[in-house]
Amino acid sequence: MLDYEQLVEFIKEYNAHYRELLSFETEKFSLIAADNVEALGKSLSREQALIMKSGVYEKKRFEILADEKDKTFPQIIDTCPQKYKGSLSDGYNELKRLVFQIKSINDNAREIVAHRLSVLEGVSGQGGFVSSYDNGGNKLRAEKTNTLNKDV
Repeated sequence: MLDYEQLVEFIKEYNAHYRELLSFETEKFSLIAADNVEALGKSLSREQALIMKSGVYEKKRFEILADEKDKTFPQIIDTCPQKYKGSLSDGYNELKRLVFQIKSINDNAREIVAHRLSVLEGVSGQGGFVSSYDNGGNKLRAEKTNTLNKDV
């Protein structure tokens, strides 16, 4: 049976993590907007730590909700005891808001990066940058040049 006390505490921790992630993504967006590649590179270890922490929270979420794995969170809220409905509803609504904000920031960052790449691609016809990635960040090709064939 689902432990609602544990779920309420978890959603508080989960949302605190997502607030931290939102703060990081906001800072990262500022670095992208300012074209501060050096600071962006330095932020990678923090981003990796947040991603790993997200994985830990996901594992914990699956464990807590194991008995309810076929239900959505709104369905869990609908069937929970009345004394937990307010806390769980508030937690769920905050989580939705945080995830939406993170997604929005990431979409905007992706748009800026895609625009900058398209500008650089325009230069490629003049011997400049050659794009190896599409707008989704997927690798288009991998160029390999045999060093023996290069003019040395």
